[in-house]
Amino acid sequence: SGTVTLVSGGAISQDEAASVVTAGTLTGSAATGVVLDGANQVANLGDFEPGSGAFRLTNARNLNLSGDITADGQTVELLVTGAISQNAATSVITASTLTGSATGSAVLDGANQITDLAAFNANGFTLNDAGGLTVTGNVNGGAGGVSLVTSGNLDLTSSVSSTGTVNLEATG
Repeated sequence: SGTVTLVSGGAISQDEAASVVTAGTLTGSAATGVVLDGANQVANLGDFEPGSGAFRLTNARNLNLSGDITADGQTVELLVTGAISQNAATSVITASTLTGSATGSAVLDGANQITDLAAFNANGFTLNDAGGLTVTGNVNGGAGGVSLVTSGNLDLTSSVSSTGTVNLEATG
């Protein structure tokens, strides 16, 4: 599959019952937010900017973050049936809040710029953050463990749990 680019001067939304985005790579931008709630079949999420609104992607297969998700002051929500991976050399998530779930593991090991980590469930969860991070929602890594690494302060206002190993590192 090729690249699909979505661009809107307003919001981008999807009728979850009627449409599916199928793409090797999905990129795009919107002025006021992106909500893609169908059973999408996106292999790679490239550069995407949701403007002044949140970014939400529901995906029915493994998802690789291959570009930047630039959502300054906004929420990024990833809901994936499968695993989430991130190309640390080419992908950074910039957001006020990150939330989501994966039925497989979620390995977000780029130089991410996230202020708040809200609820996230996966079978193994890794997040690297290049600034301070506050855990504001319950994070559950299942049997796969949890690793939160930040170059700033790490504040826990909600639980971080796993039946595997939990690694919390803060250098701030």
